[in-house]
Amino acid sequence: MAQGSEQPNWEPPGQNWGPPGQPHPPQQQPDPAAAGQNPPPMGEQPPPMGGQPPQGPQTPPPHWNQPPPQGGWTPPPFQGPGAPGGAPPFGQPGFGPPGFGPPGAQPPKSNKGVLIAVLSASVALVLVLAVVLIMLAGGDEEKKAALTPQQKSAQAVTKLNSLPGLRYTGTYDASGTSVQADLSVTRAGTASGSLTVSGDVIDAMLLDGDLYVKAPQSFWRGQQGVDEELLDEFADKWAKAPDSLRAFDIRKLLVPAALGQALQQAAPLVPPSGAPTSEPVSGRQAIAFEGSEGQYYVSDAAPYQLVKVRAGGAQVFDFDVAELTADSVGTLYTELKDKVRNGLAGALDPAAEIKPTSTSTRDDCSASGCTIERKYSNTGPTATVTYIARIWEDKDGDKELGRCTRTQSLRAGSSTLECRVTSGGWKSWVRGIRPGTTSRYYFNSWLKVESVSKSKADTLIGKLEAEQQGA
Repeated sequence: MAQGSEQPNWEPPGQNWGPPGQPHPPQQQPDPAAAGQNPPPMGEQPPPMGGQPPQGPQTPPPHWNQPPPQGGWTPPPFQGPGAPGGAPPFGQPGFGPPGFGPPGAQPPKSNKGVLIAVLSASVALVLVLAVVLIMLAGGDEEKKAALTPQQKSAQAVTKLNSLPGLRYTGTYDASGTSVQADLSVTRAGTASGSLTVSGDVIDAMLLDGDLYVKAPQSFWRGQQGVDEELLDEFADKWAKAPDSLRAFDIRKLLVPAALGQALQQAAPLVPPSGAPTSEPVSGRQAIAFEGSEGQYYVSDAAPYQLVKVRAGGAQVFDFDVAELTADSVGTLYTELKDKVRNGLAGALDPAAEIKPTSTSTRDDCSASGCTIERKYSNTGPTATVTYIARIWEDKDGDKELGRCTRTQSLRAGSSTLECRVTSGGWKSWVRGIRPGTTSRYYFNSWLKVESVSKSKADTLIGKLEAEQQGA
C-alpha cells in the first residue's frame, strides 16, 4: 500500500539538510510527497533523472517513506560521506535513494546485456562460417580453373561420346566450290539440313551413307552426268548428290564419336600452355587443339565442349558446333521418314557408273513405228535403268513426233538398250510423206539410272526407325 504525506507530524528532509557549508549530494530529487504527489509503492524506485527506466527492484534506504515517531520527528545528526555510520563516499554505490547518486554511479546490471552479447557472438559466428564456406567454394572454382588443356579436352571427348547428335553451321569445299552448310548429324551418321551452292538452296539428307539432295534446275544444269534432256527429271526432285558434293565425307568427319576420337588424339595448338585463342569462338573463349584431321576448339570454361572444328588440308571446312538434344534428334528422324516415304523412291543417280559407248542409232523405221537403240557399259553394280528415246521433226526439236521408254535391270558389262516409238504423231507424219520424196527427222536417246527403288525406300524407313529407337 502506498504511503503518502497525509500522515501527521512527518516532514521529508529539506533540500538543504545537513551541516551548514556541506555541499548537498548531486542529482538529489525532491520528495514526491513534498510536491503533492504520492511516493512510489514500497519496493519500487522512483524514476531516475534523465528519463532512464529503473534497472530492477531496489531496497529503500532507512527512513524512506517510513512514518515518523509519535510526538514529532527530528532528523538524525548528519554524518559526512565516508564517516562511521554515514553515507558512502561520493561516487560509490549506496549514496542517496535508489536510482539517485553522484555522477558515475552504476545501476545494478540485468541479464539483458548478457543476452545481447550472446546473440552478437552467435551472429558473428554465423558470418565467419559464411565467409569460410564462400572461401571454400572459391577454392573449388580455382581448382576447376586449374585444369590442364588436356583435362578439358578429355571432358569434351566424354561429352561427345554421349551426345545424340551435333549441329554444324559453316562452310566446306566441294571440288573447288564453296558450300554453305547447316547440317544436323546424329550419332548413327544420319544427317539432315540445307546446303547453299552459288545461291541455290538445296535440301539435303544423308541416309545409310548416301547423300541425297533436292535442288532447283539451275543447280543441275552443267552437273556431270546430267544430260540436257534430264534437267526436268532432276529439278526439284530427290536425287543422289552429284560428284561435286560427294567429295566431302560427312560420316568420317562430323559424326560425334568420330570427332571425339580425333579430338582425343589432338594436342594443344600452342604447347605446352594451350593458351585460349585471342578471340572468342562461337561466343566463348576456347583452346585450340591440332589433330591429323584438323583443328578442334574446346571451351576454356566449364562446361567443356567442342565449339568449333576446321581443316585446311584435303578436306577444307570450317564449322561452328552445337549440341543436339534428344528431342531435336527425335524430330529430325520423324521428318526424314516423311521425306523418304513421300518422294525418295525413284530418285535418280547422276553419278552412276553407266556410260554410253555409242551414239543413238535407228532401226526398222516404218509407218508402224521406229526403233531407237544405243550401247552402254556398266562398271558398277546391277542397277535399275530407264532407257528413253525421242523423235522430232524440226532441227530445233520443238515439233516432237513421239517418244518411248523402257525400264529394266542393267548388269555389269556392255549392253544394247532399245525401245520403239509407235506414237500417233510418228504414224501421221510418215503417212504425210509424199511418194518419191524424203523427209528429215531427228532422234536421240538417254538413260535414267534409278538410285532408290520402292523396296529400298521401305528398307531405309525401317533403318531410320531402328536408329530413332536407339538414339
